[in-house]
Amino acid sequence: MIEPLRLAIAGTIGLVVGAAYFWVLWRSVRAIATSNTPWHAALKGGGLRLALLFGCFTMLVLMGANAPELIAWLAGFLTVRFLTIKRSRLSKTPTREPSQ
Repeated sequence: MIEPLRLAIAGTIGLVVGAAYFWVLWRSVRAIATSNTPWHAALKGGGLRLALLFGCFTMLVLMGANAPELIAWLAGFLTVRFLTIKRSRLSKTPTREPSQ
């Protein structure tokens, strides 16, 4: 039987990793827009996001997480993703002027 506490911890880790992932994505996009070397900012941000996901996933597997705990981690990550998308769609400030 799966302990509910372990599932809650895995879901919370997913929430934290998801928040960190999308924060790094937001910072990377802002850096790409303002940088003299956008490819450097893109590679750095992508590498950091990839390391964050693989590092957390590897940590969970090495600590003995089973399938339901990994699913709870993924559910936490996807919850942050859906909330981030919903928040960005609700934003009333345009990111740039429409071209005519």
